[in-house]
Amino acid sequence: MMDAQQQQPALSGDNNTATAPTTTTKTPIQTATSSATAAAPTSTSDAASSSSNSSSSAPSASPPSSTTSPSAAPPTTTTSTSTTTTTTSASSTAAATSSSSSLSSSSLVPAVGRPKPKGGFFLSRVWSWWGEERNKFVTGQHKCYFDNNASTPLDPEVQREMSRILTSMYGNASSLHTYGREARGVIDSARCSIASILGCSPHQLTFTSGGTEANNTVVKGVWMHALLHGNPRLGKSAQPGFKGHIVTSAIEHDSILGSCMQECLCRDGRVKVEDIIAAIRDDTVLVTVMHANNETGAVQPIKEIAAACKERGILMHTDLVQSFCKLPVNVQELGVDFATITAHKINGPKGCGALFWRGVVSSDSTPTAAAHIIVEGIDPLGGWFPLIYGGHQERELRSGTEAVHQIAGFALAAKLAHARMTSEFSRLQALRAKLISGISAIDSTAFFSEASPDHQLPGTVNVTFPGQEGIKLLAGLDCYEICVSIGSACTADRIEPSHVLLGMGLTVAEALSSIRISMGCTTTVADIDYFLHVLPIILRGYPPTFAWLDPKHLDASRLASTFVCDVRFSFERLTAPSAPGAHEFSFVDFDRYFDSVPWDREVILMCTTGIMSFSAGYRLAAAGHPQVRVVFGGYAAWKALHGNLLTGAPSLSSSVEPNAKPMTSSTPSTAPTQTPTTKTNQD
Repeated sequence: MMDAQQQQPALSGDNNTATAPTTTTKTPIQTATSSATAAAPTSTSDAASSSSNSSSSAPSASPPSSTTSPSAAPPTTTTSTSTTTTTTSASSTAAATSSSSSLSSSSLVPAVGRPKPKGGFFLSRVWSWWGEERNKFVTGQHKCYFDNNASTPLDPEVQREMSRILTSMYGNASSLHTYGREARGVIDSARCSIASILGCSPHQLTFTSGGTEANNTVVKGVWMHALLHGNPRLGKSAQPGFKGHIVTSAIEHDSILGSCMQECLCRDGRVKVEDIIAAIRDDTVLVTVMHANNETGAVQPIKEIAAACKERGILMHTDLVQSFCKLPVNVQELGVDFATITAHKINGPKGCGALFWRGVVSSDSTPTAAAHIIVEGIDPLGGWFPLIYGGHQERELRSGTEAVHQIAGFALAAKLAHARMTSEFSRLQALRAKLISGISAIDSTAFFSEASPDHQLPGTVNVTFPGQEGIKLLAGLDCYEICVSIGSACTADRIEPSHVLLGMGLTVAEALSSIRISMGCTTTVADIDYFLHVLPIILRGYPPTFAWLDPKHLDASRLASTFVCDVRFSFERLTAPSAPGAHEFSFVDFDRYFDSVPWDREVILMCTTGIMSFSAGYRLAAAGHPQVRVVFGGYAAWKALHGNLLTGAPSLSSSVEPNAKPMTSSTPSTAPTQTPTTKTNQD
């Protein structure tokens, strides 16, 4: 066992020298024993390694010597039952047990895991808790969620309220019996609560499945109505060949850009009112600009744009998803005709949003439904068509049975977020200043895409590291359980530059070198300290045994001589079969499969695009595996070159050796054992 430990390449420290021998343990779920790792292999000519691989390794990190508590306690708390564990070096363990002050020199490596004890559920839970607490003490590692602009953790109070309604109010809100009336009461109460925060009448609010549906409803609904009726606000009827024209900005969410035809570029993250005015044409039917950008946090001059649109008889829509309950927002003061909001950005449930429509107000102050007017043959001033038909729910503006528990959760989340909005704004401003200052001290070349302080969301930081790759920074930080983003989460399955950053004038290389750090009510000073401590290590490079593999080199002979891991989603494998002989794993918590991966052979990982396999491969290489390759471009790129191997090709098999001993030389084995392709529990 000592020989095996001595052969394992340890992650180096700040001086890039080898650390003490390490032992690697497995995850607490589905595995019980660990395998030793092996020495680093010689490089292969066809493995396209990063330029930093030849000069830098993946050094260990240590927690800051001291951390401070946040100035204000987070309004909400979340409980995480993590099963993530760490690989601990012998030297750091000894240091941790001798003195708590010596934690600053302990070795911190990506999570790998520990064995699961035999026994009942209770014993497993106790063991898991003890292991996590022990690893936190030894390494100082903890989870940091910096992707709150993509989604936020559900507030425990909101969760309890939703659970209560799920179990006690299961009636259809459209039914006339008691259960139905109770459900209707919950929806009406939620509508009033959210409307009071938005500054509108409850009748002007329509519940949807989220911001994307609400955005599409406005853009497509207004445009389709204009094709049939023209622009009645300007007294113009539809003419033959009329196509309509929608003005938006280049920083919008994909749910807007995917429905629009013209963009106004911005340079500093804020849209200029004069650019919007200049883009308006005779056939313009709608202007849509988001209030706060999801990638940079820049706040737009919506009130001024809305006023310009009103003067010209053009409908105005704004996306309030990122600013709702984070900034003071009143739709009457903004002067917009449409606005969209969602719940999961404010610690509420996913799958629930709302659409504000100013509407054509009748004598009883109730907005007239567009559907009613269409049926009666009356053309409203600036009308629109609903996106979903079929029932009478939401005054026929959005058909479908209402999700009572989600709507109730939305209302409660909005109430809680609005109550803490002022104090949370100041707290996040302080955290943002600390984060920006720390990043600038670590990398003087880094620059930030942001607006002026008076027009900036405090929880969003978009930073560019010249010469780095954002996707590799994301994967490296993820190994230390730090969650960031390389762009909008809705486009996270594609490696391409952010359209928002390109719209602001960044080059493609700069946009691909950027990451987004978005904070929320659960972010603490300790999270910032931990991020700033790990960042320098990630910026140094990747594990020396990690490299990219050009898909053209993964031919039949390479498939037969290596261990290929297919980490695509299960549904993707149903429509596109795995490469011959590939072993199917889930990329989710890939660490738990380390014992099923042979440590004496080259391991090649492949997902659909290369993103998920990169993250999994990084973890495997950081844990000490001697030969890890990730197919650049993923399964799609490989299939385009070797699709013939999927048609009637014989199954190329390879052996699965969960407890394979580490190799004693740098040359990989090329004689696989003939066994069937292995499928591991997926996703």
